[in-house]
Formats: sequence, C-alpha cells, structure tokens
Amino acid sequence: MKRNLSKFLLLGVVALFFASCVEEDEFYEQDSIVNVKTTVVESGTTVLGRKLPNPYSVTNMTNALNNLRTEYGMEPNIEIEPTDYYVRFLPQNLLQYDKLSTDTNLLLFDHPLDYEIITLGDSYHDPLIPDTCYTWLYATVPVDYEFNNDITYEILDTCYIPNDTDDSQITDYDILEQNSFFILGLREYVLENKDIQTRALWGNGKKPEGYYNVYNTGSRNHEPVKQARAVCHTIVKNASARINSNGYYKINKKFSTNLYYKIKWSNSKGFNLHYPIIVAVSNFGVHSKSGYSKNIDFATNAGKLATINNAATEYYNICTNTNILPPPSNLKIFFTGDNIRSSAPMLTRVVHPILFNGNNPWYAFFENLFLSPFLGNMQSICRLIGPDVTIKGPSSTSSAFRTVWHELSHASHFAKVGSQYWSEYISYIITFGAYGDRTDNNSGVCGVGEMWAEAACVHYINTYNNGTSSVITDWFKPEILSDLMRDSTLTNTQIFNCLNSDIRSHQQLKVALKNAYPEKSRDIDSTFNEYGF
Repeated sequence: MKRNLSKFLLLGVVALFFASCVEEDEFYEQDSIVNVKTTVVESGTTVLGRKLPNPYSVTNMTNALNNLRTEYGMEPNIEIEPTDYYVRFLPQNLLQYDKLSTDTNLLLFDHPLDYEIITLGDSYHDPLIPDTCYTWLYATVPVDYEFNNDITYEILDTCYIPNDTDDSQITDYDILEQNSFFILGLREYVLENKDIQTRALWGNGKKPEGYYNVYNTGSRNHEPVKQARAVCHTIVKNASARINSNGYYKINKKFSTNLYYKIKWSNSKGFNLHYPIIVAVSNFGVHSKSGYSKNIDFATNAGKLATINNAATEYYNICTNTNILPPPSNLKIFFTGDNIRSSAPMLTRVVHPILFNGNNPWYAFFENLFLSPFLGNMQSICRLIGPDVTIKGPSSTSSAFRTVWHELSHASHFAKVGSQYWSEYISYIITFGAYGDRTDNNSGVCGVGEMWAEAACVHYINTYNNGTSSVITDWFKPEILSDLMRDSTLTNTQIFNCLNSDIRSHQQLKVALKNAYPEKSRDIDSTFNEYGF
C-alpha cells in the first residue's frame, strides 16, 4: 500500500491503544564522475522515467558476447546460460508479505529495477494497482529458486549474471558486462567514461565496500551503524551484505558499473525498523563500483533510523550479557516520526480480546457491549499491520537510547508473560488513558510493567552508557526497582526472573522477590515499604 495511506490508517489504529571517523560522504576515491542523475528524497514517492533495456538478459548478454567477437576479434571464455530470473511478486495480505520479506533468499525492491529512476524516495506504488492493495515487489532470484505457488509472481526476464569473484584484475566477465551496457546505450552507467572504439579493455569490476556512521549528538562524533544491511544494485543485478559492529560492509559480488547504494533497516539481531508496513530503507543515490561511505546526519530520517537501530542492537547485546529474555523474534519497530508516542503494544502478537475494564462494572459492561465489535475489528487489523513497538522521532542520541531501551524492556517482559497478560495491560491503558492511578481497577498489571521498564532502561543507561539518569517518578514508583539495582541488593536479571505472568501487583512482586532471594528479604521489604508498597 502507499506509505502515506497505510501510515494514516496505522496512526489511527495505534492511537486507540497508546495515547570523527571519516570525511563527510566519501571514503573511497571515485573511479570517475558518476553520470547517472537521480534525485534522492528522504520522504516521498519514487518517480520512474523511461524503461531501460536489461543488459543482463540472456539475449543482450549473448549479443554483447557476439559483438566482442565480431568487432574486436576477442574470444572470451564464456558460455551464456541462464543463471537468474528477474521477477516480481504480488502479496495479497500481510501474511504473504511477511513470508516474502522474511525470505533470506530474496532482496526485495518496491519499484521495478529496469526503469530510469528520476526521483528515489522511500516508497513506490504501481499506478495500475489500487491504493488499498499491496504493490508489486521486485527481485532477482537464482534459476533454482523455489517459488511459493500461493503467492502471485511473474518472471519478467531470464538473465545471465555470472558469479565472477576475481576483482584483482580485468576478466572476460568485466569486459562482457560493460560492453552489454555500452551497446544498449547505457554509457552513463559505465565507470570508465571513455569510448570503447579506442579502448578494447575496460576497468576491472570491484566488490563494493565502505563504512556507514551516524552522528552522536552527545559525544559529537560519528559512530558506526551496526548490524543493518547494506544494499546495492545496478538495473537487475543486486546484492547485500551485513554491516558489522565497526560500520563496515563489503559486498561479496563484483560490479563493473555505477550502482545505487542504500541501507535496509533489517537487523541481524532479529528486528526490523518499519515505515510503517514495509521494512524501512535509506537511499544514498548512485556512486562508484569501488564502494561508498557516509557519515549520516542525526537530524535526517536516516540518522534517526540509524540511532534507533544502534540502540536496539545494544539492547539485544545487553540481553545476551545479562541473561535477560530478548524480545520475540522478527520484532517490528515502527518509526513514527513525530506522530505517535513511543509504546510497546505488541499488536501483532496479542490474540486475547482487548476490552474496557473500568472501575464501574456496569459502565464497563455497556462500553464493551457497544464498542467491543469495533475494538475487535481494530484488533484484527492491528494483528495484520500493527507494530510491536513504536518509537517517536528522538530529539537526541541519548533520548533515543532511553526510549528504545524502555520500550524493548517492555518487549522482553511480553516475551515472558505472553498475550493474555498483555491484553489486560492494553485494556487498562485504553480504559484509563495511559497510567491512571493506583486505585484504578487492574492497575497492578500496568504498575508492574511500567515500574520494570523505567527502572531497567535507567539501569542500562547508567551501567552501559556511563549515564547519570534518574527514573521518571509516577504512582507505580519505579524507584523501588531502581534502588534495588543501584544498591546491588538485586541484579536486573534476578528481578526479571520473577516477572512471571502471575505477578500482577507490587505486593505479588515483593513476595516473589523475597521468596526467590530470602537472604535479601529484609532489604526488599524495606525498599518497597519506603515507597508505600
């Protein structure tokens, strides 16, 4: 669906539930002036130009090979045979979309790859498909790829994309690839901007590599983007590589031409940043075959996404180091910009009914009588398109880390207690408008959850980021758990181990902690009592 329309729908639904590293831009010297002219916009629709001939089609590669033989008397040791299909898929629902997007053998694009790109934005919708339906998704797959017959697909072209790995010298494949671009009139894609009539050999292909970094507003330095995916493509030839903990990537496929670079915010830790339904990407335009590096400005959407990505990556590391249960797999984190407050509704995973549960049982009864069908429909929609976590656009690096670590602490709590507990949590939120107060019906579920998330995130900031943060106080008194961890009475792991699905009040948590760690019983009692619990 179009990003703006799907985002509008999702905003309305979620609102129901939770009111100096390298020089700027270039790391490598470019082989030549990049001639492909594409305007990159962070927020907007991709605009396509003319349809391009596919230089990698079996037909065009065969013509290029024959041209080398007849025009230059060359006899490349190459046999043209199909290696890949250029295809497109048309998902009919989110389940099909998720199957495609989680297929590790697919590198998907929401726009056709064999068209000139005039403006490269963050979304594209086929004009022949209704706005309320999913659009075509494009990919290049090996000829032995096993298609899911339940998902509509179409093979657009049969291609020859050789697996040439030698980038130390010019190979026959380099010459063939570039000659195919040249004789098809795609001179602007070829890096060696010279006339083939006076130059029989072209430059050798390269495996693109580089560094992606994001500006930290606290340290005032650029720091590595971690564990996201670096993507590049030229026409239908594409590849990706994981960005490591130093911000470095290297594509394990040779390219002999200019190519598009982007980051896909799909993280190796098991989460994706969404925008809102599709996995978010940040585009950087066309650059050299040798590689591209960029220092990303925090103030841009790419900078916000990179910072959220890094904060979430570090949270998963903390979970591993402290034996905390991480959030559920394939977590969907929706970057909301400035539109929705941050939250962890876990909407794709809550299967139990969400209902009003106010202090007056008769009033709640009539609310549910008239509104439960609407809530049920909205919940069904949310299970299809809703996020697990929403993150509002951060104002600084430190605020991003604090927000992300708070919400992912909720997500870890969900992984432990499950759907029934969380449906009661959400029911409390929509009934009382955020946190309510201690006297409200079922307040204990909310109180325990918020006490844990706030205390945990502050503990992580002060422990792992050398921070000096304090918890934000409210009726549920996160100071209780914060003090227990600060004074080394209990570790965050010991507290988390007691956050089971039967813990629905401060009193129950206190008892569980005392039973689990009787040698600390007096200190636990004292701390809870100090704050009125």
